Amino acid sequence: MKLAVAFSLAEQRFALPVQWVEQVVRAVAVTPLPKAPPVVRGIIDFRGEVVPVMDIRQRLDLPSRPMALSDQIIIARASGRHIAFCVEAIIGVVEWDGADFVATNTIVSGVEFLDGVVRNQEGMILVYDPDAFFLPAEQLMLDQAMGQDHVHG
Repeated sequence: MKLAVAFSLAEQRFALPVQWVEQVVRAVAVTPLPKAPPVVRGIIDFRGEVVPVMDIRQRLDLPSRPMALSDQIIIARASGRHIAFCVEAIIGVVEWDGADFVATNTIVSGVEFLDGVVRNQEGMILVYDPDAFFLPAEQLMLDQAMGQDHVHG
């Protein structure tokens, strides 16, 4: 049985595997980060660590919108660093077995950051792979914008 934290964006349902998720917090002010890749909304302070906030909406080609006070931020560990994802709502934890899961590459090619689709009684949930979120050039831009000269991985 696999587990993931399910969340909503633009009335669609997505999930992150629980092994990547460290904490869910309420929306906080995001500070813009100059020279960061466009997919980075800015940075936040998480327990004394500067953490980039990703714009999942942009990566998933969803309509852009400003952050709302009711939004949630998922803190995950991926690509060798903490990453924050702003989502509209946490749905809960979903579980599935192999029969309920369809790998993305069997449906469509070229969507590297999605791991697959879980089918359950509520419908379908796209399972996201946070380790594949950044393109190599974006990872390099983010490292440079955050003053780091090494590549995470």
